[in-house]
Amino acid sequence: MGKRAKVGEFALNYSRNFSTPKKSLSASATTSIEEGKENTDIKTQDLNEKLSLINTASMQKTHNYEDGVITNLKLDYSVPISPTSIFETGYKGIFRTIKADFETSNFINAAYIRNPAASNLFDFSEDVQAAYAQIKNEIGEKGTGWQYEIGLRAELVNNQGQTVDRSTQISNNYLKVFPTTQVLYKVNERMTWKFTYGKRINRPGLGQLNPFVDITDVLNPHSGNPNLKPEIIDAFEFGYAKEFENYSFSSSLFTRHSVNTIRAFYQQQADGSVLNKPMNIGTADSYGLENMLIGKPTTFYDFNASLTLFEQELNASNILTDAVQKSFNWYGKLINNIATGKSSKLQIIGNYNSAATTPQGRLLALYNIDLGFQQKLGKGNSRISIILVDAFNTLKSGSSNFTSNFTTERTQKADTRAIMITFAHSFKSAFKEKLLENKFSKEF
Repeated sequence: MGKRAKVGEFALNYSRNFSTPKKSLSASATTSIEEGKENTDIKTQDLNEKLSLINTASMQKTHNYEDGVITNLKLDYSVPISPTSIFETGYKGIFRTIKADFETSNFINAAYIRNPAASNLFDFSEDVQAAYAQIKNEIGEKGTGWQYEIGLRAELVNNQGQTVDRSTQISNNYLKVFPTTQVLYKVNERMTWKFTYGKRINRPGLGQLNPFVDITDVLNPHSGNPNLKPEIIDAFEFGYAKEFENYSFSSSLFTRHSVNTIRAFYQQQADGSVLNKPMNIGTADSYGLENMLIGKPTTFYDFNASLTLFEQELNASNILTDAVQKSFNWYGKLINNIATGKSSKLQIIGNYNSAATTPQGRLLALYNIDLGFQQKLGKGNSRISIILVDAFNTLKSGSSNFTSNFTTERTQKADTRAIMITFAHSFKSAFKEKLLENKFSKEF
């Protein structure tokens, strides 16, 4: 398999501050252009129950070329309407297009012959127009009392897509409204209670909409779904935060309910393979507890620890009657920063995600440790960094599916362990970069 990608990004920003305190105007325009190419050679060999070779190996080639453009326009304006109140309003536009060229060729009679039934071109475009208004207000003395925010966002979406042969055509237009509310009570400078509610949207990504079937793994092909609808989420949260001399702690109870939930769904095919395809499964409900502790117990060591515990139920009975799963899940992260010298720092990050619920089974647990070391040079304007991602090579993905029609188990391990050495120099007085900001992505 060979992959290549070209990415170009352009940005324009404008901001203005007025003589009136808390009055501001800002605008931005960004465009991202990406060209991706993936070429794959596939060799499939059949085995009998004793794992002996049978028949002649079949040969195939595929290519998946995608050109995408995403443009974001944003305008924000805020103005005080009283000594303790601020009115904010703004606009955001998202314009994205994708052109996908997918082709499959079979090796027949010493030559690769294009398979028109498994090849096509797909064009997709989407315009998102959103406007919002929000009021913020404070009641009480400085550092104590009540604060609240009430907002409303309206979103108008128009998207169109079709394959060149018109075998697939989609059109999805909608207008939706998203209210938000936040009420915060500051007992004092160090203790806070907070309640929030928000309606959110999760729009399908471009890759999730691409209808072509990738047969790189012939037993576990996967495809996108151009008929996906956006996922709508109602989220409630009640939180507490407390600051101590060398520590700070926060905890939040939450519950979330979503409809048109987007999840991977597995369907058995006539040839015995199992197709992985994103679907609007129905509903997802979760409730749990999020916790975070930040501390600096010594002058040379500080840490950031987070732990989330939650119960989740996925209901995909709209697709398959027995596709309803419920389980307890948790994930945690620990970031350790150790000053090894006056101008050097060691960072150790540990991550753990428990086995997660899917509509038809479970995903494997994920865990890894990342290491980073930074040494500032000279007066601090230069630095050298060494980053080791997945230091013990433990990251791997996989899933188990158990339905009335079939049972599958699958694991996949990529080369996730990677090392990166960087040198940087800044003409500013100090760096503002995070130590692991530019680490490798983990494709596991």
